[in-house]
Amino acid sequence: MKLPNRSEPAIPLLFTHNVKRETQAIHEQRRLFNDAITAHDARNVGACWLPDVQVSTSAGRPLVGREAVQRTFDHFFADPDFITFTRTPTQVLISEDGRTAAESGEWIGYWRAKNGRRIQRGTYLGSWSKRGEQWRLQAELFVPLGETSETTSPPPTPAI
Repeated sequence: MKLPNRSEPAIPLLFTHNVKRETQAIHEQRRLFNDAITAHDARNVGACWLPDVQVSTSAGRPLVGREAVQRTFDHFFADPDFITFTRTPTQVLISEDGRTAAESGEWIGYWRAKNGRRIQRGTYLGSWSKRGEQWRLQAELFVPLGETSETTSPPPTPAI
């Protein structure tokens, strides 16, 4: 048996993957995540997280581990003024080996406020890792870019 010559470069292991299918799978995971947030579904909000997920919140607070992120969502869901967060991907890039992906996009959050609602928005980056056939979130970074409020006008008084 001939041993490989150590001076020769290693032959890279190539993985075949369908970029369109993998991108669609990440978009679907994001849609399910957004749906769980909108429904205030504490049971399923973390379905796409890896156990050691890391999140840097828009306030700059680091969250490490599924339990820490879950507690944060439990806090939001318990807040009667919290309405929802939505993450909207603008780009998903799959790595050459098909094991990791980068998702970037825009996020927006809504809370009830006196005479309207408060809105926060920004940009985010998500790091995805493929485990088996499933994409799971490894990390997310949220950057705030603004806060506004919308006022709702009371209905017009009927004329007598």
